[in-house]
Amino acid sequence: QTDSVNQALSTHISPKTAKKLAKVAEKERKAEQKRLENAEKKLIAAKKDYKKSEKKKADEAKALQKKKEEQAKKEKKKAKSQKPELTELIQDEGYRSLQGDFFTFKSYSLDENELTIVYTYGGGCGETELNLYWNGEVREEMAFTRLVFTDNDHCKAIKSQSKTFNIKQLGKKGAIGMYVILPGIQQLEILFNEQE
Repeated sequence: QTDSVNQALSTHISPKTAKKLAKVAEKERKAEQKRLENAEKKLIAAKKDYKKSEKKKADEAKALQKKKEEQAKKEKKKAKSQKPELTELIQDEGYRSLQGDFFTFKSYSLDENELTIVYTYGGGCGETELNLYWNGEVREEMAFTRLVFTDNDHCKAIKSQSKTFNIKQLGKKGAIGMYVILPGIQQLEILFNEQE
């Protein structure tokens, strides 16, 4: 039917007009082709931009992760350098009879072979010392120890202090925990596989 219509039209259109129409059609075809080519180029460019953007995001995320890891290493190194000085246990068979000055036990923390004791006392202008005594024995897998506080500070302000002890030798002796005798009749039980 289309061919018959074209044939009918061609019989009523002059060659000159037909030539013009053909040029217009060709021009429109080329314009459409160019539009499609431009659209394809834009799509390719958009894909490239997207890939670049994704790569940039990945690179930034990687750089941020690296920065975090480096910061964590620095903090770990800093924490290690700021680690409190360890005080060794003092071995004394007569540890139970040792007398010391009064202090108030507040809390403890256990980090592998390091026991940190937090305590308060009345002072502020003199020297004090806290030591952990042990008789060198382990009974029923428990070590028995005593904290002895020496106070040469005659001031009365309430001071807070902490001290860290190396308790590695208790584990070497087979202890799974320890009892710590505190001032008065207090006694602290610490298990090495637990932490307050």
